[in-house]
Amino acid sequence: MSDLDKEYEASLKSIETENKIDRIFYRPIGFRIARMLKGTGITPNMVTVVSIFVGAAVGFFFYHDDLIYNICGILLLVFANILDCVDGQLARLTGIKSAIGRILDGFAGDIWFTCIYVAFALRLSHDYGTDWFFALAVLSGLSHLVQANITDYYKTLHLYFISKDKGAEFQSLEQVRARHKEMKYGINKFFYFLYRGYTLLQVKATPS
Repeated sequence: MSDLDKEYEASLKSIETENKIDRIFYRPIGFRIARMLKGTGITPNMVTVVSIFVGAAVGFFFYHDDLIYNICGILLLVFANILDCVDGQLARLTGIKSAIGRILDGFAGDIWFTCIYVAFALRLSHDYGTDWFFALAVLSGLSHLVQANITDYYKTLHLYFISKDKGAEFQSLEQVRARHKEMKYGINKFFYFLYRGYTLLQVKATPS
């Protein structure tokens, strides 16, 4: 294995939990961008914030009933997913990691898809003259949130059992609550409060 291959593998959270599309497309591109950003002073959290704006903008392009707008929306969503890879890979290449960065990365996708579901609901309501599509959007969004939440939970838990190093990010609900309680009031405590709710949902959905 070459040094570049070793560096690439080190940029991954774990090869065991990477899906095929990520391994073939998203991760290699994310690695190249992360390597370019390494040493520039750009932090993983900065990349995450940019990804939030890019992903949220997708909703605007999906709202319009126009093929060109929709294709632009698809390309932006692909780019947002690439950035979602970049922030984690950059964090692992530089060693710049934080609990808040991990939490912010998780909420980034929630913001993207909230904007997308709202945009679809607005578009369909405009086309068909009824607001019932907002109820469908809420149900779809909640389903999406739970699925993404549980998938992340099982991936992290899987790594916890196969390798203590790779599964170091896993935290029980009790650990999250204790960490939140000891934090000083501020933006970090607010994010941890949201993360506590996120973890509670995971535990409630998988009681055994």
